[in-house]
Amino acid sequence: MNIDIRPTWSGVLAIYDMLLQSENLQGFMGLRQSVSKAFACATALQAIEHTLTDEQKELVNKSLSGPTSIR
Repeated sequence: MNIDIRPTWSGVLAIYDMLLQSENLQGFMGLRQSVSKAFACATALQAIEHTLTDEQKELVNKSLSGPTSIR
């Protein structure tokens, strides 16, 4: 049995936000590459959104409105 303990992108954003607010510059800069990747993924998703099936759109919506999302 494998347990995936990697944070979701919204979890990464929450950590990034927390570090920003705490003024922990070293931790903040350490997440720079991950945050850049998250924004690149969001841009890619927007580019293909119109091609998704209803099932795929539902998966996207569930991911974006999960319990760890920040809104």
